[in-house]
Amino acid sequence: NVPVELIDRARTWLARQSEVASDRISLYGGSKGAELALVAAAKLPWVRSVVACVPSDVVWAGYGRAARPGERLSSWSWRGQPLPSIEYDRYADVFSGKATAAEVHIRSRAMASAKQIAAARIPVERIRAPVLLLGAGKDQVWPSGEMAAAVGERMNRGRPGRAKVALFQEASHN
Repeated sequence: NVPVELIDRARTWLARQSEVASDRISLYGGSKGAELALVAAAKLPWVRSVVACVPSDVVWAGYGRAARPGERLSSWSWRGQPLPSIEYDRYADVFSGKATAAEVHIRSRAMASAKQIAAARIPVERIRAPVLLLGAGKDQVWPSGEMAAAVGERMNRGRPGRAKVALFQEASHN
């Protein structure tokens, strides 16, 4: 439940710095940072451009601690509310060696309902800025190549050229 508004707070601070052109701020993120960059760009109209390296097309559940009773752990929140996300199916399997992170992401998405996936989908159609998406064909964390292509397709539908997708078939997550 990391607040997306932290990006806006960073921009406010940057705007007070005389050496910063605060009207030309772009976002760059890799992996979970790419997920955040896309979510933030969909929420914050001032974002000038985005580079999302090995991104996700959906918001994933938060991890690192167990949810408290009645609590929903999303990776991100907006205005105090957790964003809809895809819950992990036994993410602890990654740490115990029972499954790879890619297997857990694929399994978790397959177990989610169409309604859950639709709710968790990052609303990239709202992004006003141009976006560069870099996906990997041999990603061992999540299928970033497929997800980058999905984001590009949704962004370019009806408005070609808003997103550029570069897929590196032999690249890994790193």
